Amino acid sequence: MFIILGICIWMQVYWLWNLKNEIMEISREKLDYLWDIWNYLDFSISVSSQMFLTQFMYNMFTLSAYYELSSVRTKGGVSLFFLWIKMFYWLRIF
Repeated sequence: MFIILGICIWMQVYWLWNLKNEIMEISREKLDYLWDIWNYLDFSISVSSQMFLTQFMYNMFTLSAYYELSSVRTKGGVSLFFLWIKMFYWLRIF
């Protein structure tokens, strides 16, 4: 249980760091930020990851099934799919 809690906390810290970077990029690029399709992918990864983490942590630590397990898994799968697309985009550099 404590290992899962540590991983969840680490993921939340990483999410906040990623959100800070996105906000800095938005402030630097202004409206040009909206013209790049990869920025939408980055934003959707942030939102879907946070939705998954919030629901997973709530179900895990309150020991209730407030959110259905299939819904939590679906959000995790969507977030992972977006991360795979981003990884392949990043790998095209090599």
